[in-house]
Amino acid sequence: MSIRALNQLLGQSTIDPALAKAFEQGRIEEILADYDFSPEMRRELKALEAVTFDDFAAAALDLIGKIESDWLISKVPDPRQGLCVDAVVGDEDQAA
Repeated sequence: MSIRALNQLLGQSTIDPALAKAFEQGRIEEILADYDFSPEMRRELKALEAVTFDDFAAAALDLIGKIESDWLISKVPDPRQGLCVDAVVGDEDQAA
């Protein structure tokens, strides 16, 4: 499943800045080979036009969202929004 592979890639990129450097050096094929993308999806992802890794991540998320079912992508948090979409507010008894 492409969304799972993309989540693994994006998760790894948050702790390993070498992924972004590799992308900016044009080594996208080397990066994608480490994740469970189908050969067709690898071709699609390599064809995305992006200057930075962040641009690539956003474009990849959009691409996979269009390809995979809408309900699946709605279950996965958009990394551009963070994990908490709604503001978390404590009650009055909560300590500061």
